[in-house]
Amino acid sequence: MAYVLLALAIWVLDRLLKIWVVKSLPLWTSRPLLGNWLNLTHVRNTGAAFGLFSGKALPLAIVSIVLFVGLFLWRDLFSHLGIWGKLALALIAGGAFGNLYDRLVYGYVVDFIDFKVWPVFNLADCAVVIGAILLIVVMWQQELAG
Repeated sequence: MAYVLLALAIWVLDRLLKIWVVKSLPLWTSRPLLGNWLNLTHVRNTGAAFGLFSGKALPLAIVSIVLFVGLFLWRDLFSHLGIWGKLALALIAGGAFGNLYDRLVYGYVVDFIDFKVWPVFNLADCAVVIGAILLIVVMWQQELAG
């Protein structure tokens, strides 16, 4: 249950940040947050990470829904992952649901974290990437131990 609450908290925080960005910063504009290296930039992404599959919000949403259903149906397969593995899955699920919500409701994902040397991204993207890295580490450690 704690993992569901974590995923929900990620989704809520992601929604609140995206609402704040949309209300406080006009589309396609940028504002410095920390000097020249971190900016708040309001963009719309109709694709996946890094703008891949641009304009394919509906197919990406369908893939996300299928993955959520798969995670739910095969959740018993993940019981061996332990606390860190389940934490990783909660991060991935919360982030994926944040971007899925945007795709279904708006037809695009709101991105706003901009380091100027990397494509603009959002909190949901951070959760998915951190969760995926953590899951790889957990699975790798289990492979070494087993």
